[in-house]
Amino acid sequence: MSAYLIKAAAVVALGYSIAMSSLAQHDPGVRGGTQNTAGFLQYRGIAIPHPPVISPNPTTGATINANELASFIEGINRAGQLESTCNTCSDVTQGSPVTGLGELDPVFPQSHTNSNGLGARHNADQCFLCHAQPTLGGSGGFIVPNPSKGSPQSPENPLFRLVPHRFGKQNVVPVFEEQYGPIREVRFKYNPDGTRDGGVHQLWVVTGINNDPSLANCHIVQPDFAAQFGAGNLSFRIPTQMFGTGLIDSIQDREILSRHNATAALRATLGITGHPNRSGNDGTITRSKQVDHDVRGRGLQRGNGHYQ
Repeated sequence: MSAYLIKAAAVVALGYSIAMSSLAQHDPGVRGGTQNTAGFLQYRGIAIPHPPVISPNPTTGATINANELASFIEGINRAGQLESTCNTCSDVTQGSPVTGLGELDPVFPQSHTNSNGLGARHNADQCFLCHAQPTLGGSGGFIVPNPSKGSPQSPENPLFRLVPHRFGKQNVVPVFEEQYGPIREVRFKYNPDGTRDGGVHQLWVVTGINNDPSLANCHIVQPDFAAQFGAGNLSFRIPTQMFGTGLIDSIQDREILSRHNATAALRATLGITGHPNRSGNDGTITRSKQVDHDVRGRGLQRGNGHYQ
């Protein structure tokens, strides 16, 4: 066999080998485990990144102005505040970052309160706690459960240990809040008399909290989630990401109704039915089935009395 033919055969064999090797590759999918969570950054002593400002706009080229940037930063600061239950209970000046006290992120404190307004019943005590994946402002993710208390433990669902027991609270964790499961908020489908409920029932109460002297004799109790779970009377929602929702929320109700009416005939031919979803609180059109999550989520989360 000539040297030319030997070289040609070698090239063909190599090509075949590479092709077969390529065909044998398998996409393992999304990486599992806590290494793929923002909380793993906390575990490594790295603060979870803040949501970025995207300017200029990649489509229009418009740049953010000073007032818009100030509003954006103020939104981040407020969403990161850790709530106390009374006007004089905050560990630091209300609205200020927690500096010099060992917090990994002064804007997202985990052991020192810097705001007030936490209700007797609540789902969480700060907004970003349920919006921290992959950055602050994202969807629900895992958080280190023992901030500022020894070596960091593996990140987990913050509604499994951190929130229900923070500052001495004595809550019983419902079975549906799993250590490495999704963050869940709960609605009751029906009232005891059989009429529709559909409202959010806050998970936690302040009984046992140790940073508000006025609540020393508070003995408020949680709803009986175990009984409601056994009766099949629960429905769940999970926190969705907040990126860009301000743009969605700016769409006027009249625009939604106008487009809904204008496409009625087309939708009918396609078998598409339905109607704009309205909030039970004020009748406005919601952007999802989440009771105006972006506007009222803070009230529902904190249980501050406005949206109970």
